[in-house]
Amino acid sequence: MMIDSPVSKNSSAVTKTADPSESRIKSKGRLIVKRFTDEQIGRQRELVDPFAGYYNKFSNIIPPPLAFSSLYTIYEQSDILQSCVNAMINNIDGFGYLLDFIGNDVTEKDSPQAIAEYEELKNFFDQVNEDESFQTVRRQMRLDYEVTGNACLEIVRFPQSRKIAAIYYMPVLDTRMCLLDEEVVPCTVMLYRKGEMQEITVNRRFRSYVQVTNDTQALRWFKTLGDPRPMDSLTGERKQTKNQATEVLWLKQPFGGATYGIPRYIGGITDVRGRSLAQFVNYDLFDHQGIAPVIVMVENGSLTDESRNELEQVFRNMRGPENFNRAVLIEAMPELQGLDDKSNVRIDIKNMNDYRHDDLMFINYLNKTENVIRQTFRLPPLYTGSSQEYSFATSYSSQQIAEEQVFNPERLIFDEIVNNKIIRPEFGSRYWIYRTKGPRVGSADQLRMVVKELVNAGALSVDNTIQIANELLGTQFSPYETEWSKMPAAFVRAMIQSGRMVLNEDGTLSFFTTPSDTGNPASHLHDGTNPLGR
Repeated sequence: MMIDSPVSKNSSAVTKTADPSESRIKSKGRLIVKRFTDEQIGRQRELVDPFAGYYNKFSNIIPPPLAFSSLYTIYEQSDILQSCVNAMINNIDGFGYLLDFIGNDVTEKDSPQAIAEYEELKNFFDQVNEDESFQTVRRQMRLDYEVTGNACLEIVRFPQSRKIAAIYYMPVLDTRMCLLDEEVVPCTVMLYRKGEMQEITVNRRFRSYVQVTNDTQALRWFKTLGDPRPMDSLTGERKQTKNQATEVLWLKQPFGGATYGIPRYIGGITDVRGRSLAQFVNYDLFDHQGIAPVIVMVENGSLTDESRNELEQVFRNMRGPENFNRAVLIEAMPELQGLDDKSNVRIDIKNMNDYRHDDLMFINYLNKTENVIRQTFRLPPLYTGSSQEYSFATSYSSQQIAEEQVFNPERLIFDEIVNNKIIRPEFGSRYWIYRTKGPRVGSADQLRMVVKELVNAGALSVDNTIQIANELLGTQFSPYETEWSKMPAAFVRAMIQSGRMVLNEDGTLSFFTTPSDTGNPASHLHDGTNPLGR
């Protein structure tokens, strides 16, 4: 079956830089470390906005208030910002997903329709395109979302059925929004009302999206997810053509109703830049040596030409660690006024280390900016590696606070988008919703006590406990899926102890209306026999 091919896959406007490994070369068996230039790691490096020449040419393309390329440059040069973003990616999108059943557990969960829905959704999210799962695509998208405050996904449909066939990560660096169309389009949407999905017609205004391709710098056009109107992907015109545009799902961090999202660290962006500059000053001071380590003073004489040239060469090239222990031979000639003058040449070398800066400048400022930047993400120090000492109590408190205040709310926001934009309207799912998994919060003893109390209270069946064990331990134990294994475990145990449930010789269970005795139990036999084996 053919699907519309994506046009944004592997597209990116990020300027390629030399791999740091390329700065290490071998020469005749020796490892030579090449020096980085200031432009490679310093303040002059800047990514270029790929739309710089298109904003004036196409009036409907909206430039973002903060250039995405500049934000990625800031991210590239900030150590603590990278730590915070990685913490958000790993803890929001790094634990997989679940499909939660929302129907009647007793009468609908095992129905053919519910099983078919589950298999369709599971197959789709496990491999949303030919190379990646939805979790991998989410992690790529989360990087854009945290750095720029915006992210987008490309939605590809089957050409005949128009059902969603694949989802691709779409780099936000080379993608822009366009103005809302003037045309109002009546659309049929699915809303959950009175316990069931109902079709409701709403009037919507859609916008287009445009992307600069990385190879030819040509423009490709896209339409909003759910826009029923055809669009030419090469020209952006609303017409039926063989080059039909695919759709885009745009996500953003809202900021006062602005068209584009704004990254959450915008309030601390001056600290991000200031911290990077302070670290560059430290690097620059170390690289250029700052104040010379020594001063050579010659009294009643002058240096020989050879010594002068050698000293000038040493001080001119006194950069980097390879020159720290270099030895220098100094020779001086006396200055004689007459034949009776005695030679009294004196060479003094004054140590200037006492006048040089300490090992690290701006240490207090660096510590302050680290706290400010981390606070914009509301992350505890443990998540960025800033905490040097921690106990179980402090780490547990940090994890619980971060889960409640940061990570879980972000998961709920994303799950809502997936369920309302993809699961219900596109797949028509009635029984299942998408839910992002989180980490296990709590110790093993705490979880054991909770499960024990639930089992004793009759809230969990044997199959329920197997499901919980699979989620907590990452195992794949199969449930029994029998009548007795779906009953509360406390009830089954009480029935066996009272003699109303008996294990037969063939490994099945027999139920009795009265306690069994040594007589013939067949007259008391209740409905149902279930094997103990899996």
